[in-house]
Amino acid sequence: MLFDVKPEEFRRETLRDLRYLAAGTDALREATHLLDDAIRDMDHNAQRAARETLEGLRTLSAQADHTNYLLGALIATQQDILNVLRSPRATEAAELQRRAVSAAGRGLWREAIGDFDKSIAINWDQPTAHLGRGLAILGMSGGRGSAGSHAEAAESFEKAARYAVPAEPGLAVQAVQHAVVVNDHLGRRAKSDELLRWATEALPGSPEIAFSAALRFRSADLLRRAVRLDPTLAADAAWQALPFAAPVVTSVRAEQRSAIDAAVRAIAGARPYGSVPQVSPGRAAGILDGFDALRGLTPHLAGARQVVERPTADERRLTEAMGADSGRIHQLNGKVSSIRSKRIPLRGWLIGAAVVAFVAPCVAGMIQAGRRGQEAADAVLLPAFVVTLVVLGVAVPLLAAVTRRLRVDAHRAGMRAAEQRRGSRQREAGELTGRRQAALGELTRAADAVTRLTARSAEAYPGAPAPR
Repeated sequence: MLFDVKPEEFRRETLRDLRYLAAGTDALREATHLLDDAIRDMDHNAQRAARETLEGLRTLSAQADHTNYLLGALIATQQDILNVLRSPRATEAAELQRRAVSAAGRGLWREAIGDFDKSIAINWDQPTAHLGRGLAILGMSGGRGSAGSHAEAAESFEKAARYAVPAEPGLAVQAVQHAVVVNDHLGRRAKSDELLRWATEALPGSPEIAFSAALRFRSADLLRRAVRLDPTLAADAAWQALPFAAPVVTSVRAEQRSAIDAAVRAIAGARPYGSVPQVSPGRAAGILDGFDALRGLTPHLAGARQVVERPTADERRLTEAMGADSGRIHQLNGKVSSIRSKRIPLRGWLIGAAVVAFVAPCVAGMIQAGRRGQEAADAVLLPAFVVTLVVLGVAVPLLAAVTRRLRVDAHRAGMRAAEQRRGSRQREAGELTGRRQAALGELTRAADAVTRLTARSAEAYPGAPAPR
C-alpha cells in the first residue's frame, strides 16, 4: 500500500529512482543521435536494419519520458496527500479561501465574506484572507456603505498588512494603501498617519509607501528613498514643484546628467570597434526630460556593447597567428624528440662496416698494383684496412652525432623564434583585448547607472495582485 512506508523515505527513494531514470533517458536519447549519424555511413541493407533499431530506441525513449512524467506527477500528488493528512485544518482554510475568491469574482460578496470569515476562524493570521475580506466588504457596499462597514474593511486591511510582514511585503504594501484610503474616507487621518509611519519602518523596500508618506509628511528623506527605489516616479511632475522636494530634484538631476555624460562617453569609446551611432547628451530641462533621455540611451548602450563584445579583426588575426606559432612549436618539438629517440641500426652499421673494410683495401691495393706493382699493393693493404676501420669506428659515429646535434639545434632555434613571435603577439593581443575590455567595462558601468535611474530597483518589493 502507498502509506505502508514512511512518507519521507518513499519520497527520497522515488526521487532517487526518478533521477536515475532521467539520466538513463538522456543517455538513451544521445545514443539515438549517435546511431542516426552512424547510419549514414552504412550500406542499404545495414541502414534499414539500423533504422529499425533506431525507431525502437526512439519509442523506448518516448516511453521512458512518459514514465518520468508519471513518476513526477505521482510524487507531487503524494506530497499533496501528505500535506492534507498532516494539516487538514490548514487545507480546509485554503479551500475556503479559494472558494471565497471565486465567489468575490462573481460578485457574490456576502458568500465571499462568509467563506473568508470561516477561513480566518481556522487560521487567523492569513493576510490574503484578511485582504480579500476587506475588499469583499467594500465590494458589497459599492463604495456607498456605512461608516461601520468601511471601518470593518479598514480593520481587515490593517490586519492583512501586519500579518503579511515580513513574509509577503508586497501584499502588506497593498493592504496599507487600502487601509489609508478607507481611513481617510472616514476622516480618521490620525489613524492613517500612524499606519503610514509604521509602514515606512516595517516596509522599507516599498517606493509606494515611501512616496505616499513623503507627500503626506513633507519628508525629503522619504521622497529620496521612494525615487531611489522606483525612478519611474519621475514621470509624475507634480511633486517636483513642492518646496520640500527641491533638494531631491537637485540630486536626481545631478545623477541624471552624470549618467547621461558617462553613457555618451562610453558609446563614443565603442566607435573604434564597429558601427556605433553618434549620440549627444542633449539638454534636459527637468527630471522627466532627463528620464526620457536616459531611456533613449538604453538601446544605444546595448548595441554598443554587442559591438565591443566581439573581438576585433586584429585580435582574431593575432589569435590565428598564435595558433600557427603553437602548431609550429609542437611540430618542431616532435621532430626534436624523434631525432633524439632514433639510433643507428647496429646490425646494418656492422654489415656496412664489414663491406667497406673489405672493399676499401682491395680497391686501394688494385690502384697501387696498377701503378707500382704487386709488392706495393700488398704493402698498402694493411694500412688501408686500418684507416678504414678508424674512419668507420670513429669518424662516421662522430659525424652522425654532429649531424644529429646540428639538426636538433636548428629545430630548437626555430622553436625559440616561434615562441618569441608567439609571446610578442600574445602581448599585443593582450593590449588590444585590455583596451576593448576597458571600453566594455565603461559601457557596463554606464548601462548600470542608466538602469538604476530608469527602472524599479531590485531592492524594491514586488507588487502583489489583489485577490480575484
